[in-house]
Order: sequence, then C-alpha cells, then structure tokens
Amino acid sequence: MAKTTQKTASAKPKSSVPKIIAIVNNKGGVGKTTATVHIGHALARQGYKVLCVDMDDQANLVQYFFGRRKVNELKKQQNGVPLPIQHHDSAVDILMLSSFQGKESDFVQAIQSAAEGYDFVLLDSPPALEMRTQATLQAASGVLIPTEAGALAFSGTTNLINLAMEYELELHGIFVNLYESKMATQRAYYEQYSVHFADNFIPVRVNKSALFANAAADAQTGFQMQGKKIHKDLEAYIEIASILAGGTNNG
Repeated sequence: MAKTTQKTASAKPKSSVPKIIAIVNNKGGVGKTTATVHIGHALARQGYKVLCVDMDDQANLVQYFFGRRKVNELKKQQNGVPLPIQHHDSAVDILMLSSFQGKESDFVQAIQSAAEGYDFVLLDSPPALEMRTQATLQAASGVLIPTEAGALAFSGTTNLINLAMEYELELHGIFVNLYESKMATQRAYYEQYSVHFADNFIPVRVNKSALFANAAADAQTGFQMQGKKIHKDLEAYIEIASILAGGTNNG
C-alpha cells in the first residue's frame, strides 16, 4: 500500500529547550515502540517538530517506520557512529542508535546533539535496565510509562516511578496499552492502576488492535493507514500527546 503524506496543523511556537521524554518499561511486550511511533505522529499532527530515537538494539522503531530492509541497511552504515537523522513521510524524524557503540555518556551526547531544534524528542528504550536504558534516562527531561493491565507489569510500576525519581525526571504519566476489555483480569488491573497510581495515572485505554500490526507491516503509522478517518485507539494516542504538550495529565 502506498504511503500518504499526513498534513499537519500550523506549527506551534518553538521552545528553546526540547522536551526529551523517555518511553520506558523494563517489561517487554507492553507496546513501547507502538506508543512512541503514534504519540510522535500525534504530536507532529499538532504542529510540533518531533524526533523519535531508537535506543533498542532490535531496532523495532526503525523497522516500524521504514521496514526491515532499511534496518539492515542502516546497521551496515552505523559502524559504531551515530547516523544522520532519517525523515519519514509522517513528518516524524528518526534517529537510529540501535547499533551505535559507546559509553553511556556517548549516547547522551548523541541524543542531546540531535535534539537541537526539536520540540519533542521521544526515546524508545530497551526492555531492560541496561546501559542504553540508563543513557536514555540520563539524556531525558521526563518519563512516560506505557504498561499493560496484568500482574507482572503492575508489580513493576512502583520501581519505574522510583527510577524516574532517582534520575530527578518529570513523570508525565502512566497509561495502559494493549488493553483487552473482554478480559476480566485486565479490567481489574486497570482499576487497580487508577487507584494505586492515581496521582500519575492517565485514564486513557489504548486497546490491542490489528491496526497497529497492519500499519507496521506496511511501514506506516496507524494515522497514515486510516487517512482522514481516526480510529478510536488513535484518539487515545492523540489525547496522550495533548497531555504531553500541555505538561499535565488527566489524573
């Protein structure tokens, strides 16, 4: 399917200091990459200049935007150094640090150097507390936590909040991703999130949807695949993007 160029709103006033937001969860499979892609595109649709940074050595973010062939091509070019920023026709820019080699400080420098001129920089972190994740947190000004409505993810949320506090980062919020309303356990854990993490909880459900997998298979975002028609789960990402732009959550 051919890609469509998404029109964006009039550009918002630029800030001299970009918001560098780490999208983190040490548990894998909670949809960090999908969230990064769609929150990034939602911000771009609102007129902000957005850079998404792939920090995971699996390079899933780059694959989502460009496909696996592009990942393999860029990995050959990486050769231990930061690559030029890649431009996607969603109006989101992408920096691949997936195969970049260096110390924590080298990653931080690469992120902060690339961030100049952007309103938002979204960092797609690895699913483990490793050096790349630590570099992500060191470079960031704030943290956003996508999670799932389940026991393992719930039990690890307090540790993620403490991690944000340890790095003295603004906690932009916690939201439930990949939600399945037909599952009683997920409904129960959603309610537990809303109670136990009320101060930081964003009451927005991003449902598990084939839309995101189909879009990734075509190297598009869900917004591009839907065109002018906005899917309800895209509306959830739009709301989260608006919260980030406004600096507050709905909790």
